[in-house]
Amino acid sequence: MKVLDVGCGERKKEIEDADVVGVDSIALPGVDVVHDLDRFPWPFNDDEFDLVIMDDVLEHLSDTLKVIEELHRITRDHGLIKISVPHYTSDNYYTDITHKRAFTSRSFDFFDPGCAGVHQYYSKARFRIREKVIGFSEIMPSGRKHPPNIHKLLGIQYLVNRFQRIYEKFFAFIMPATELYFELEVLKE
Repeated sequence: MKVLDVGCGERKKEIEDADVVGVDSIALPGVDVVHDLDRFPWPFNDDEFDLVIMDDVLEHLSDTLKVIEELHRITRDHGLIKISVPHYTSDNYYTDITHKRAFTSRSFDFFDPGCAGVHQYYSKARFRIREKVIGFSEIMPSGRKHPPNIHKLLGIQYLVNRFQRIYEKFFAFIMPATELYFELEVLKE
C-alpha cells in the first residue's frame, strides 16, 4: 500500500506494511518531497496513492477546492482520504493566524453524489463520505486520540454526532467542538 502524508512536518506517519511518502512545504527531517501545497499540480502521478492523510493541514491552504481536486487526482479509485480539520467553533481555529478557513460537518457533502440538495457542478471530483465525526478533542487520521473528555463520558459527543445538523445550527456556539474528522472514498468514473 502506498500512503501520502500531506503536511507531515517532522512526524511522518509510520504505517505497517506501507510505503509512506511525506510531503511538506518545508525541508524538515522526515519530509521526502518538498513542495508548496498551494501550487498545482502536486509532483505526484495520477492514481499514485491508496491512502492520503491530511492531519490538520487543509485549513492552512489557500484554495480548498483545488486541493480536494488534487487529492482526487492522485488517489486511486476507491482509495481513502483521511482528513482532520478544526471545527468552525474551535478556539484552535481562531488562535492560529495561519488558519485560512474552518469547516463544518457538511463541508464535504458538496463532493458526495449521495448527498441531496448539493450543487455538484462546480467540480468533477467525487467522494463517498464514509465517516464524519465532530470531536471535542483532537481526532487524528492516524488513529491517535487525546484521552477521553467529559463530552464523550457524558454521551454528549454521541448525541452531537447522531444529530450533527441540529448541533451545528442550534448548539455549536454554546458547546464548541474542537475537531472534525472525515474519511472520504475516492470515486472515479
